[in-house]
Amino acid sequence: MTAVAMHEDAAMARKSVFLGVVAALLVSACAGTQSPATDRASIGPSPSAHGTPSSAPSAVPPASIAPSPSPVAPVPTGVAIEALGLIDVGEHPGGGVWGLLGIEAGYVAWGTFGQAGGNGSFAAWHSIDGQRWTQTFLADQVAPCPDWTERSNLEGFYAAASNGREVVLIGSVLDSPTRTTCDEVQPITLASVDGLTWRRSQPSKNGAADLVWPTADGWQSFDSGTGALWTSVDGLAWQAAGSIEPELGSRIYVARGPDGMLLAARGDRLLTSTDGREWEHIETLPPGFVAASVAGPKRLGESWIVAIDDFDPGIGATWTSTDLVNWRSAPLPNPETAWVVPLGVGWLIYTFWQGRVTGCDPCPSYPAPALSWSLDGTAWTDLEMPPSGAAPFLGSGPPAHGPAGLLAFGWNSSGALQVIRLTVD
Repeated sequence: MTAVAMHEDAAMARKSVFLGVVAALLVSACAGTQSPATDRASIGPSPSAHGTPSSAPSAVPPASIAPSPSPVAPVPTGVAIEALGLIDVGEHPGGGVWGLLGIEAGYVAWGTFGQAGGNGSFAAWHSIDGQRWTQTFLADQVAPCPDWTERSNLEGFYAAASNGREVVLIGSVLDSPTRTTCDEVQPITLASVDGLTWRRSQPSKNGAADLVWPTADGWQSFDSGTGALWTSVDGLAWQAAGSIEPELGSRIYVARGPDGMLLAARGDRLLTSTDGREWEHIETLPPGFVAASVAGPKRLGESWIVAIDDFDPGIGATWTSTDLVNWRSAPLPNPETAWVVPLGVGWLIYTFWQGRVTGCDPCPSYPAPALSWSLDGTAWTDLEMPPSGAAPFLGSGPPAHGPAGLLAFGWNSSGALQVIRLTVD
């Protein structure tokens, strides 16, 4: 992983971005959960780059029509929100949760624990039931260069993923024993099966990665800048595994299905692979639209789902295909889309929209969550949400499946980080 040199002023600016952002990095897939790649200079939602606005604001993008099954399950009408526990993130701003993942042992959140003076330390939190959360610090305070003040030796997180049993985080450190300058940053990975005990890889000088996803026999990571692919059995020791192509951009999403993988990159490009090593460009989204997430079929013969946006004038839609050749488009009830979340029956689209802020006086300036349900991705039903005044501002990542159900997090009216359970009914 290629070493990145950084001067103190750049490091401080970078750290201030880390501490000020509460961003989750996860997109769900049926065989695991993985994050969109982010710019390695900052952690947070990446701005969307899209092409020419659609010439038909009221229309969804054209696509070849493929047969789709009719819904046979009862259509849910709403979402119940149950407040669970609080996650102690210390001083705010400065402390916050960046993402949430579910594993067999419960739930794992990660982010920063804020401290007085604006400093923070990278940490993880674990809970079995969403009520009680145990914190583990992931970094020490060091002064990498002689004239620097002490700071976290873990310089940041770039990506995270779960295979249902284990969590892998991609980060970087400032105190690698193999660095050639005092301010050299080198990438590492951290892995945990319980969210409490973390194993850390050795820093690497041979490559970088800003995206990670589970495979049938381990893990793959990807450097969106160079296009390099890496593979690992345990998430700690990595070997070069070829490449896709360089400069795929910061909005990259990967989903697994029973017979292959689908990757959305450069906003509008779709690529597929059967083994994660050789990738083929199969489709380009219509002008103006960018991918917001992708999801793989739960079983053979079911649909791949690509959630897409046109932010100007504001159109949300999905593309679905059972064969990755013929595609069917469907509009969404809300003008923006984000994450496709699998349910036991059907799928959720989970997003935020200012127009959904209701039931409060005065109402907050932040957008409220909006959820839509579909059996197969070809027709979506808007789900009724509780009044915004009764629900926290949810974090910017998708909900996480685990032993206690579908959990999400956000800031409540008291400024505390609240965990909630979402139940579709």
